[in-house]
Amino acid sequence: MNIAREAYLSKRQETKSVIETMMTEKVGHLLDSGAIYGRAYQQRIDSNFTTAPNAVIIHDDWSGFDVKASLYHHLCRTVLFNSEKQQEFDSFAQLHEDLTWSDIIAKWEGHTGYDFTEYFDSLDMNNCSFLDGVFYAWVIEDNQGNEFVLIRTHNGCDYRGGYSKPYMFDKCSHRNFDNSGLDCDLFRVADVDIICKDNVEHHWMHEGFGKFLDDSWPQTELRPIWNGQFYPCPKCGGKLVADM
Repeated sequence: MNIAREAYLSKRQETKSVIETMMTEKVGHLLDSGAIYGRAYQQRIDSNFTTAPNAVIIHDDWSGFDVKASLYHHLCRTVLFNSEKQQEFDSFAQLHEDLTWSDIIAKWEGHTGYDFTEYFDSLDMNNCSFLDGVFYAWVIEDNQGNEFVLIRTHNGCDYRGGYSKPYMFDKCSHRNFDNSGLDCDLFRVADVDIICKDNVEHHWMHEGFGKFLDDSWPQTELRPIWNGQFYPCPKCGGKLVADM
């Protein structure tokens, strides 16, 4: 096996483990209603992240057609764990254990002089996220011009708090050694396609705010009708599935 490929696959495996740890970290805060409704980390503890589909179509009797994409799979294909920056941050955090994570991040920014260049919150409605979980991220540039990203997943109930400890990653936006991650972007949380299982040429791409269009001209919007068991393809009747 190519040494570079072997090292990359090892890093991918480490990344998956870190993301699973991050998403199942036990959290709780005063504003959290998790004692009544349950917290996100509790719902994930018994999940098999690796075998779960990356996206699914959901039918709701009230809202109808909906799509949910896996936060776990999205993170796994768009970032790689940066152990060096993680160790640097953790060493600094140990000196300030009396502070909240948000305060430690702010203090670390001032201490290092790193440039926090971009903030992203998947909860922002303008992002039209299909993810089944929430995360926020800071894109950071260190003093040598190297870019990495700090991520925290929401593991609680109330979105005003209940986020994981910060983890450091490198973003991936290119074809990787195992051909995954092609044009993947951490902040593209609405890139979901609807595909017919019987004919993959029948597919619709998300164009924003829940609208799916095919590649014909003029483009046709997908308006699926529930048949009691699944959403059939309007072109051939096959079962529609989601992919991210």
